[in-house]
Amino acid sequence: MSLESTAKPALLLIDLTGRETERLRPVLEDAGMGVWPVNTLDEVSTRVAAVNPSVVALCDDGSDLGDALALMARLKGSHPYRRSIVFSDRQDADFLADCLGAHQIDQVIAQSAPGEAMAAQVASAVRTASLLSELVATNHQLSRSSKTDSLTGLYNHGHILEWLRIEHKRASRDLEPLCCVMVDLDHFKFINDTYGHRFGDFVLKGVAALLEGSVRESDIVGRYGGEEFLILAPKTNTHGGLVLAEKLRTLMEGHSFQDQVFDVRLTASFGVATTDHAGANTPEGLLQLADRSLFEAKEGGRNRIVVAQSESGGFASTVHAEIDATQAARGQGTPTVLIMDDSPLMVEMLSSIVRSMGLRVIEAYDGQEALERLKATPPDLVLLDVNVPGADGFQICRQIRTIYRDSHVPVIFVTSDKGLDSQLQGYESGADDYITKPVVREHLIAKIHAQLRVKTLHDRLQTANAKLRQAQQTAMRSERLKAIGQLAGGVAHDFNNVLSSILGHAQVLLAKSPPAEIEHGLRAIESIVDEGADTIRRLLFFTQPAPGDEGIGEIDIAELLEDCLNLTRARWKDQADKQGVHCHIERQLEPGLTLRAVAVDLREVFTALILNAVDAMPQGGTLTLSAQRRGDREILVEVQDTGVGIAPDVQRQIFDPFFTTKPESGAGLGLSVAHGIVTRMRGRIEVVSKVGAGSTFRVALPLPAASVTAVTPVPRANDRQRQPSVLVIDDEPHIREVFSEILADQSYEVVTAADGEAGLAHLQARDFDVVITDLGIPGISGWEVARQVKKMRPDVKVVLTSGWGNDLDSETVDRTHIDAVLPKPVSLRALLDCVSAMVQAPAAAAAE
Repeated sequence: MSLESTAKPALLLIDLTGRETERLRPVLEDAGMGVWPVNTLDEVSTRVAAVNPSVVALCDDGSDLGDALALMARLKGSHPYRRSIVFSDRQDADFLADCLGAHQIDQVIAQSAPGEAMAAQVASAVRTASLLSELVATNHQLSRSSKTDSLTGLYNHGHILEWLRIEHKRASRDLEPLCCVMVDLDHFKFINDTYGHRFGDFVLKGVAALLEGSVRESDIVGRYGGEEFLILAPKTNTHGGLVLAEKLRTLMEGHSFQDQVFDVRLTASFGVATTDHAGANTPEGLLQLADRSLFEAKEGGRNRIVVAQSESGGFASTVHAEIDATQAARGQGTPTVLIMDDSPLMVEMLSSIVRSMGLRVIEAYDGQEALERLKATPPDLVLLDVNVPGADGFQICRQIRTIYRDSHVPVIFVTSDKGLDSQLQGYESGADDYITKPVVREHLIAKIHAQLRVKTLHDRLQTANAKLRQAQQTAMRSERLKAIGQLAGGVAHDFNNVLSSILGHAQVLLAKSPPAEIEHGLRAIESIVDEGADTIRRLLFFTQPAPGDEGIGEIDIAELLEDCLNLTRARWKDQADKQGVHCHIERQLEPGLTLRAVAVDLREVFTALILNAVDAMPQGGTLTLSAQRRGDREILVEVQDTGVGIAPDVQRQIFDPFFTTKPESGAGLGLSVAHGIVTRMRGRIEVVSKVGAGSTFRVALPLPAASVTAVTPVPRANDRQRQPSVLVIDDEPHIREVFSEILADQSYEVVTAADGEAGLAHLQARDFDVVITDLGIPGISGWEVARQVKKMRPDVKVVLTSGWGNDLDSETVDRTHIDAVLPKPVSLRALLDCVSAMVQAPAAAAAE
């Protein structure tokens, strides 16, 4: 029978004589507890496993309890949040020290006390156990959600890197090898573009299951990001890593990813590195070696493996030690104890005992003073008398529970009131323990230590939960950004189609030389469409996985930052001078820092950060730009201001799209676009700030940047002498109409189709020189139309239009034999130039 079978908290009662059970069981059950008695030590462990009690209690039978106490200590070690109690009337200090100190018993309750008093004290222990159990459960739940990838169920990026640090440290300590395998799915973007993101997610989950099911139990698998996975194989050398990678490569190559609609095979590339390599003496070094090996595998043709080759006292002193350990575990300074008693002599005596333990003391002599001290300095524990001037101790205990409802402050009543009603009222008011005067020094020390131990457990769990909640919020923010990005992509696609139609009709009318006043209006439409297209391109930053070849070049970081300063000079210099404030610029730029990237993207990042810094200094200040290389892994650029700083709640949202603290002047896209650009470069952007002390934005840019091979259209022979013909496939009627009119005006023969199947039917019936197809059309996609066109008529030129912008990488275009890409909105000149080039290419090839 398990604890889940009853709603009552369970108490396991170890009664070796069987005499106490009959007396205690009815009282404890009346107090709302389920009592599970055992009469021998041999059956304790089995019953604990079956019942999972909140409290384990031992009845003192007068014999040597050494074995029983040792068993309870072991139970405590395996389950530190379970409360342990000894019912005993022994008063000697050695026995109490042995229980509360060495064996970590939480409470010693008088065995001869009335049953109601015993039940009240046990109920207090149950409340503490329940609180800790709830914290543990919350901890576990948050831990699972913050450590795993929501799609695949594998460890997420942050946690797999934490495992890398742990395993690397273990391998170094034990002088054993550790293997790191990076896996990247080949041509995965093609899967997403062709079959959709739903099937892409299906494949990622399938790959995760395949990898996790094909490694040893001791191996650790995580999703590194996107379509990349990371495997850590402890006690595995270079040869073993190669064997593992080949096993996984073969499995991937032969596996079919099949759902109800699609059946797809794909391959993967592998980078392998182990701690045998001289450069893997740190976790970061090992990861970098595996990353470089993976890059080589991708560059070498994919579906292959590249391995990084090796280069070549007494009780009081015990309490002091435990208190010190408690302080270290809590990461705090000296614990503070508030002592409240109306007797100066008693306060002095208690303070002397507490200070001898190395603890800090705050003294109070009446209720009002105690409450003021409580609010001014949060204590770690309270010693409280019942009868004090100004307010009774029970009322103060309840106020402590109200003031510190979100934290645990143990309260021990130290009083001469030995009445049962007072004890019951004390526990009901929220006290954790109840000691009667005269106070036994060793007994008090043991009680204080036991309660501080409980507080330590509570504080550590609360801190862990706070960190896990922060990690969970970060994960939720990432998912929210992804969702907003997908929404932005859909909006951009539809809006680009609308803009393409408007632009086309306007330019068709302009080509007919309209009157001046009409031409002026058409030029305005043309300009507005360009502005709208630029806005859409900015929205598409949320959906583009990586920049393509266009614009990539060698960038001097110092020169780029100077460009950004010049671009923003009107704000930090001219406008500031007009307002009578001064913005001082400081540069701390390491010379010779270069990076292969898209200059316009980085310029947008740092321009946004500079403008944000200037806005944060309305009264002027210092803006500092710094850049330095960090090893051969990354370049770190910092934009620092001495402005007003950023509140913690704003910091959590500062990179969210459309979030702004300047609603009258800001759209809330600057920093979110910067975040998207840096993330696509596999970099990091973060902010460190304190209100009133300025802010520092840090941008880490990885080295080196990968490049993509450009597509060169392959000329094909075509010696037909006739009017050039064009097939236009698009599901938007207005676009088909405007494309047809533009091309027909230039003597092209134009045929249109609303979907891929209708377009292919036209192609089977007659010849065309050029096929213009939209990417997102009903039925089969533009990619599939391109493949079918090339299969049927290899000489026909294929032009792909896309409302998702110019974010199609060259690799996908090359694989589908696309001859040109026109991002929407398509201008008249761009359309005519493209079609003309496509028609003339076969003639040029034939002339050669």
